[in-house]
Amino acid sequence: MSSNDDFRSFMEQSAPASVRRLTKGERVRGRVVHIGSDSVFVDLGGRADARVERLELQRPDGSLSVAVGDELEATVVDPFHNDGPLLVVTLGGQGGGIDVRELQLALETGTPVEGRFTKVQKGGLEVTVGNTRAFCPASQLSTSYVAELEPLVGSTARFAVLEIKEEGRSVIVSRRKVLEVEKAEASRARLVEIKEGAILSGTVSSIQKFGAFVDLGGVEGLVHISEITRARVERVDDVLSLGERVEVKVLKIEMPEEGSKHGARIALSMKALLAAAPSAAATPAAPPPSKDAVLEGTVVKHLPHGLVVETKQGEGLVPARELDVQEGRDLRRAFPIGEVIQVVLLDAARGRLRFSATKVSEVQARNDFRDYKTAQASEGTGAGGALAAALGKLSLDLPAQPSKEAQERIAKQEQKAREARERELAEQRARDEARAAQAARTEEARLAQAAAAQLATTPGAAPAAEVASAPATVTAPPAPAASSAAAPADASPDADAADDAAGDPAKRRRVVRSYDLK
Repeated sequence: MSSNDDFRSFMEQSAPASVRRLTKGERVRGRVVHIGSDSVFVDLGGRADARVERLELQRPDGSLSVAVGDELEATVVDPFHNDGPLLVVTLGGQGGGIDVRELQLALETGTPVEGRFTKVQKGGLEVTVGNTRAFCPASQLSTSYVAELEPLVGSTARFAVLEIKEEGRSVIVSRRKVLEVEKAEASRARLVEIKEGAILSGTVSSIQKFGAFVDLGGVEGLVHISEITRARVERVDDVLSLGERVEVKVLKIEMPEEGSKHGARIALSMKALLAAAPSAAATPAAPPPSKDAVLEGTVVKHLPHGLVVETKQGEGLVPARELDVQEGRDLRRAFPIGEVIQVVLLDAARGRLRFSATKVSEVQARNDFRDYKTAQASEGTGAGGALAAALGKLSLDLPAQPSKEAQERIAKQEQKAREARERELAEQRARDEARAAQAARTEEARLAQAAAAQLATTPGAAPAAEVASAPATVTAPPAPAASSAAAPADASPDADAADDAAGDPAKRRRVVRSYDLK
C-alpha cells in the first residue's frame, strides 16, 4: 500500500462524524475564503479548505471571475489530496489532460468539460477534449440557430457530455446545454435583485401583438400593449422598435411553481412612469410640427416596419404603409441611409413623431390652393387698399402669384370640376327631354282616344269596322264651301276634329287605329 493510500485511510478514520465527508465526483457548493497566487480556497464545511486551480477561474484578460465571499460550484476530483480536497470547475480546463474515465465522471456528475472545435463534419463539428475526439451536433452548438459552422473552428468552449460509447471512441457533447445552465443561473441571480416597484432600464427584445418583451439583463419581462402609453396604441411596432432602450417599472413578479418549465413572469409598465413623472407638468413639451408643413427628412435607420428619418423638427418614424413603395419591396434598397425624402406629420403621441410620405402631395395641393386664394383676395383690395396696408404693417410675406407647379395643379383641379359639372348638366338635359317626349306621347294618345270616342257617337258615321276595312286610296268628296261658311259659330272643337278626321284619310286612319286599340 502506498503512502498516499495510508494517508487517505488515516484521514477517513480520524475525521469526526460532524465533519462533512467528500466523495470523488460529488458536486459541491462553497464560499471563497482566500485567493492565493496559484489556488483559490473554498470553505466546504470540512476539516480543511478545498482548493481550485487559479487558472480555471481566470478570464482571458487575466482577471478572476470570483472574489472573496462569492459562492462557487465545483466537482470533487480528489477528496483526500495532501493540500486539501481538490476541486475542478471544468474538467480539462486550461489545456489539462482528460481521459475517458474523467469524461465518464463528467457525464455522471454533469461537470462541463473544456474542448476545442477542430473540424467541420456533416451535421456538426468535431471537438477535441484532452486526448479524446468528440462530436457536437449542429443543434447543440447554441441556444439559437447557427447558420455558419466554419467560423467556430479553432475556438474553445465548455461542453456537457451527453453520451459515451465504445469505450470512449464515440463521445457526444453539447455546448447548448452549458449555455442554458449559465443563462438559468444568471436569471436566478438577476431575479433576486429585481423587486416590485423598481424602475429599471432594459432593451426591447421581442414585439408581439399583445405587447413587447423587455430584457432586463438576463431576465425578460412583458410590457402589455395597454401599459405602453396613456394614449390608445393600435400597433406596438408603431411605438416601439427592436433593440430600443426603454425605462420600465416592475408591476408584479410571479415566481414559477415547483417543477414548472416556465420561468418567472414579470409584468412591466412604461405608462406608470409617464403618469408619475414629476417634471411632466413643470417642463412643457416642445410643440410638434404643423400637419400642414412639408418637411425634409434624412433616412438614418431601417426597421422591419418602416424607416426612421431625421428632420429639423425632430426624429420620427415613417411606417412602411406610409411609404410610396410596392408592398414587399426591400426598404434598404428603396431608401438607403442618407437619402432625403419629403414627409408630413401624422401624429405625435407620447412625444414620438410619426410621418407620412404618401400624403405629401395632398398637403402640397391644399397649401397651394390656400395660398392662391389668399393671393387673389390680396390683389382684389388694390395696392392702396386697407387690407394691403394692414398686411404690409404685419410684414406678412404672402406670394403674389403661386408657382408654376401650383398653377398646373389648380388648373387640373378646376378642369376636372368643370368636366364633372358639364356631365351633370348633360345628364339633366337628357332626363328633361325624355320626360317631355313621354308627356307628348301621352297627350297625343289621350287626344286620339277622345276623337275616336266622339266619332263613334256621331249620327251617320260609318261603323269603326267599316272604316277600318275601307281601302286607303278612297277619299271623301270635298265638302261645299258654303257648308263651311254656314256652320254655326258655336260649333264645338270636338265636332270640328271629327269633321277633319272624316275629310282627311290620314287622320281617319289614325282615329280608327286608336279606336281599335281602345
